Amino acid sequence: AAAAAEEAVVVETDERHEVIVTEITDAVSFFVHRTSDNVATLEQRMAELNAKLADAPPADYTPKVGEIVLGQFTGDNAWYRARVEKKTAQGAAVNFIDYGNSEELPPSRLRPQNADCPSLTALPALAQECRLAYIKPPPEDDEMFIDASLFFKQLVWDKTLSARLEYKDQKVLNLTLFEEGSSLSINAAMLRAGMASLNKRLAKRFSSKVADLRTEEQAARSEHLGIWQHGDIPDSDEDELKPGERRRPGGR
Repeated sequence: AAAAAEEAVVVETDERHEVIVTEITDAVSFFVHRTSDNVATLEQRMAELNAKLADAPPADYTPKVGEIVLGQFTGDNAWYRARVEKKTAQGAAVNFIDYGNSEELPPSRLRPQNADCPSLTALPALAQECRLAYIKPPPEDDEMFIDASLFFKQLVWDKTLSARLEYKDQKVLNLTLFEEGSSLSINAAMLRAGMASLNKRLAKRFSSKVADLRTEEQAARSEHLGIWQHGDIPDSDEDELKPGERRRPGGR
């Protein structure tokens, strides 16, 4: 398993983009829009679509797994593009491909995409799955798991951030994030507060790039902050996800 996980890190780069976080999965996993993407175009077309569907009757429609559909999000009752992840007893579990969040929807909240707004098919999905590079969250059964996710949200939500792409893990971008005007990265801030720890396999592989992160983690350990409040935490054999594996949503 360790060897398979090590193979997941495939491309080292140094790209930089401005991004906005649209969904948080846990303390290091999230989705973003790049500010250079066609967000305004998407929002305009979705507004036109929602006006068109305001009084439309429910569609007699059973989508297939993997199909791109329109899903009516229960948070605001607006329609968004979504991918069907699996069938459920109540309807379907979908992922909203332009924002990254997921939800289970009944058939009455699902419609085929092409019939209502064919121009949407030309736009690529805008939500990009990402992780904070070199670090990992507390385990899901740890008392700090939710606190760390909320702390991460405080650092990044409703902000335009500078993102440096460190490496790619399949389709997941592993980033170092910076808030404007700050020299301390979000990655380092998570470590300094004891809300995350270094991924040991990645720290070894990219040892020349993580010296500052090691310093922040050691400071949190010395002060017994966050996950270090009871002393050192046990080593984990699951420092990296296996290729294709995803963490359970939760933390937004």
